[in-house]
Amino acid sequence: MTNKLFWSIALIACLAITACNAPKNVSKLASIITKDATIKDDRFHFFVMGDWGRRGTEHQQEVADQMIVQQKKLNAQFLVTVGDNFYDEGVQSVTDSHWAESYTNVYKELATKIDWYVALGNHDYRGNPDAQLAYHSINPKWNMPSRYYSKVVTTADGQKVLLLVIDTNPFIKDYYSVNNMPEIKTQDTAAQRIWIEKTLAESTEPWKFVIGHHPVYSSNPKHGNTVELVEVLKPLLDKYHVQAYIAGHDHDLQHNHPDGSTVDYLISGAASEISDAATYERTKLSASVPGFVDMSIKGDSLFVNFIDNNGKVIYHYTRGK
Repeated sequence: MTNKLFWSIALIACLAITACNAPKNVSKLASIITKDATIKDDRFHFFVMGDWGRRGTEHQQEVADQMIVQQKKLNAQFLVTVGDNFYDEGVQSVTDSHWAESYTNVYKELATKIDWYVALGNHDYRGNPDAQLAYHSINPKWNMPSRYYSKVVTTADGQKVLLLVIDTNPFIKDYYSVNNMPEIKTQDTAAQRIWIEKTLAESTEPWKFVIGHHPVYSSNPKHGNTVELVEVLKPLLDKYHVQAYIAGHDHDLQHNHPDGSTVDYLISGAASEISDAATYERTKLSASVPGFVDMSIKGDSLFVNFIDNNGKVIYHYTRGK
């Protein structure tokens, strides 16, 4: 085979691989399913949002207002935030003005009425992450006892649900070369991985949700998949029969389900600023609209509704255990 022929074949193969892995399109709303999307208030509800703290700007107040309306309607029991809680530089202390301007003044009664279970995002690491741990002493509804932790909740019909909140930031290799995240280098990813596996292995709860800031799989054209988590976290999600991995980081709403996977990969990172969305083979939803996720459980079923800043259910998904 001549060198010219060899490189021609290689180029064709490369283009074919690129085409298979490229996004099919980029759109404001790449996938919509509204069939059977009626939200029923007899289920055990909780909300998920991420990438939010912008002092009420960039759609934050609109999304917050809808969450307040929906919480009253559905009696959501708690709220999960998947990180990037305060832009752009986190908070410096428990008395930082960001707490009022981005949290209590924006979410109003939601900030004092229901529990918040909080994950750290990369922007939170630019400030003082320990201030977010300490804020529980100011407002007991704000819950982050450590940088990674677990919580078991019980639904109205007796279903046990494991919430495994992890700190994905130290797993991201690029962060070790930046100057505005100094505490990254103090974290022990090996210890956290051991804790994740031990907690999942010992879990007897029929429902298991793992929550972190960075997605494993993403259809966002800016960030894409997080290769470190595909390598480290995905095998544990599969091995221990986790139903959903819930993340943010990408400023959109997504549902990804790779062929053959039993794990649903959900992204709720559109609680303020939004970015473009795209679709791949694994994409079930990819929406560049402000909003949040309502998750509810009844019996052996999980119901997932993506709700935009106008209160419309733009996508609905139901699965069993």
